[in-house]
Amino acid sequence: MRTAAWGIVAAIGVWAAGAASAGDLSKAWMGEVTVDKVNVRAGIGKNYEIVATAKKGDHVIVVEEQSGWCRIVAPAGVKCWVAKKFVTRSGKNGTVSADRVNIRSHENTSNTSYVLGQLPKGATLTLLEERGDFVRVTPPEATAFAWVAKEFLKNLGSYEAARAELDAAVAAKKASEAQSIAIVKKYEDAQLEERRIDGQPLDVQDFTAVISAYRAVSADKSAGDLCARAEARLKDLVPRQQALDEYHLTLVAMRKAEAEHAQKVAELTAPPETKYLAIGMVDSFGKLLNDPGATHKLIKGGKVLFFLKSDQFDLNKYLNRLVGIQGVLSDAPAGWEGYRIVTITSIEPIGVPAPEPAVEEGR
Repeated sequence: MRTAAWGIVAAIGVWAAGAASAGDLSKAWMGEVTVDKVNVRAGIGKNYEIVATAKKGDHVIVVEEQSGWCRIVAPAGVKCWVAKKFVTRSGKNGTVSADRVNIRSHENTSNTSYVLGQLPKGATLTLLEERGDFVRVTPPEATAFAWVAKEFLKNLGSYEAARAELDAAVAAKKASEAQSIAIVKKYEDAQLEERRIDGQPLDVQDFTAVISAYRAVSADKSAGDLCARAEARLKDLVPRQQALDEYHLTLVAMRKAEAEHAQKVAELTAPPETKYLAIGMVDSFGKLLNDPGATHKLIKGGKVLFFLKSDQFDLNKYLNRLVGIQGVLSDAPAGWEGYRIVTITSIEPIGVPAPEPAVEEGR
């Protein structure tokens, strides 16, 4: 016996032209051809017309046994003809308009045009060609049949079991195909993102997400060539990202040093504080459980001078900058004793132009 998946697909997908729904196949069994070539006939016996041939290893669905012959679901290659007058057409499809309509082996009603089955009213058909008063259709679902000598068939077990195996095989194949599509898309998306990042300045380049995507592709051994290509990209990108990480750390340290130097210079060149209530660096509170009643603080020499708040100015614009402030003093709320709050009425950066005050809506 060939592999189960091949055998079932051959039987249902090639030989049994869709034998799932119309006829009763609960007692049917799957047969495998055991000789190089066997004739499929329109009836029991060698005197009946040959309507198809099967080769060794092909599978058929057997629905009945009689006198050493097996009645099988008509293979896909069997020509099936139906009288046009009983078919309501709609493009390449048709619907049977009467009950017990004969399916014939030829496009006529002569003695040599054998009846292969009968169609119920409402049955749907796929139309292939028209000839005279007849139309050729694909073998209808489990309503067109033919015969094969039983001696040339091996019983492989019930059709329903084979059908269940087929459904499982089809589901597995679809899942595999979906996985393949997903892994291809992941690789292609990683390529596009890599190209986009390549065009950015060095100080903002970060290939971490791209590396993660390539690793996912390389870990999927079913990805075939994509797996090897992803591994090749990782060999290039991983050391590159390590170098970028070191560069970013150095850059952050340099910028911090520059900011600290600028602060010291500004402090040394700052005018006398008589113009201001205080001079210092603006910092934010961040998230605190105990609300200090302010949004920012003024720091000098590592110490907090005042808490700051303002409805007039966006204090975030002055973060980490040396400023001079004026405002109204008040005490901090409970839990913050010893600190005072300045409600700012004016704020000026020392040594650089001041940003414009926030403009209220409607002005």
